[in-house]
Amino acid sequence: LSSPYPTLTNLAIEWEIEGDGNLNAVCNVEYRRSGESVWLKAMPLVRVPAGNTGERTWPTFRWTNKFAGSVFDLRPRTRYEIKLSLRDPDGGRADTVLSVSTRPVPKQASDSRVIEANPGNIADLLACAEPGDVFVLSPGYYYRQTSIPRDGAPGRPIVLRGDGSHPLIGSTFTGLDLQDRKHLIIENLTVWGSVDLRGAEDVTVRRCKVFAQYGIIAKYQPGCKNCYIADNTVSWLMPWVGEGMGSSSPWGGAANMGEGIEITGPGNVVCYNRVSGYRDCISTMEDLWIYDQRCIDIYNNDISQGPDDGVEADFCSANCRIMRNRISN
Repeated sequence: LSSPYPTLTNLAIEWEIEGDGNLNAVCNVEYRRSGESVWLKAMPLVRVPAGNTGERTWPTFRWTNKFAGSVFDLRPRTRYEIKLSLRDPDGGRADTVLSVSTRPVPKQASDSRVIEANPGNIADLLACAEPGDVFVLSPGYYYRQTSIPRDGAPGRPIVLRGDGSHPLIGSTFTGLDLQDRKHLIIENLTVWGSVDLRGAEDVTVRRCKVFAQYGIIAKYQPGCKNCYIADNTVSWLMPWVGEGMGSSSPWGGAANMGEGIEITGPGNVVCYNRVSGYRDCISTMEDLWIYDQRCIDIYNNDISQGPDDGVEADFCSANCRIMRNRISN
């Protein structure tokens, strides 16, 4: 029994079992915040027989005979008790309580060292960055700085923050390579190029303006893990033509003319973004490109002008929550 990859507002449940070959067992769920007395009803778990992805993926992903499901719409950084009641009409029962916490909203450390930076000194400052440092970037064009060389630490992320004092220029980059970085917060930046999160863990990208054919991405294995992508504007100018639609279109192929937010990997949260002008505006990966696509949240995004998919989630696995997105055109 486990609750893998808690997110800010949802908790996953996976309960491995034996038997129940006819798949008629049921498992009801109740939950409450720790310290409270009243149990609230949640959705029952889904009965999932053992299986695998076969040759469609590399490696082949396998899952055991189990129940799986989610408890939705919880509070960040809060401990919950989850009560499970399993009943098999053919005989057998079990009751248990699982205690687990949701993730906090990422924030800077309470004792952060705040450092003012500009295009002329940013490279030298980042080379000496320590966990917990906050770099406030003056408006300007940071064309020579496209990667972050240092990691933060749990509870002490390194923060790059545009100061927002100039309404037109902003703190502007030509792309950000955050591959394999851990415990970073990137916010209030303008990026004319991709933000690459491949291999990143516990990295936040929020309140940024990204203009690129491939916007915020972690496209190839191992993808990214426990990342938080929120409140960004991600846009491109893909023409509305048949070649950009899916392979079932009368034009035959599916010319890939860009992806807005495209990620693979577990525990990621994509919320409150405005994404427009892509073949697929928000997408998980497919086929050989997927990696452990569990416990992914895609919610409350404003999505427009995506000729193929508003949200593509074909190869999502257990406990992927896609809800309350507004999709137009």
